[in-house]
Amino acid sequence: TEEEIDTLRQVLTAKEKHAAEIRKLLGLTPLGILKADISKLQSSQAYVATTTKVHELSENVTSSEYYKKTSETLRSAGQATANVFNSLGSSVSMKFSEMKNSPTFKSFEEKVEGVGSNIMAKVSGTPKDTPVATPDTEAPQTPITQQPHAADDLPM
Repeated sequence: TEEEIDTLRQVLTAKEKHAAEIRKLLGLTPLGILKADISKLQSSQAYVATTTKVHELSENVTSSEYYKKTSETLRSAGQATANVFNSLGSSVSMKFSEMKNSPTFKSFEEKVEGVGSNIMAKVSGTPKDTPVATPDTEAPQTPITQQPHAADDLPM
């Protein structure tokens, strides 16, 4: 009945608390108990027999012709894949170098530099053809009194 179940639960809880107190007095920690349990397990006959069988199985698998052929195939496939990626990387790098040195890219680069110069000239208020000031040649400073408008000649 329910009363008996409750009584048994109370007795079990009391015994668990008492066992925990005894373990504490003996200096047994949960980690120490776990280590002892693992040590018992490793010295058990079932564990030793299972470990031996697993080792034998592993030896049989790795020494089989199927394993050796599969291993060799995977190794050569890995090397081929690495060679393909190396070749692809070299090819892409070469194409970028060719593209960078092409007349089209040079023309594009000049246009971008021109746009950048125009924007800087508008922002700084200095005409586009005026050389940039260096520490040796100081350019005359003109204060900016107006912000450029979107309708101004900003090349895009």
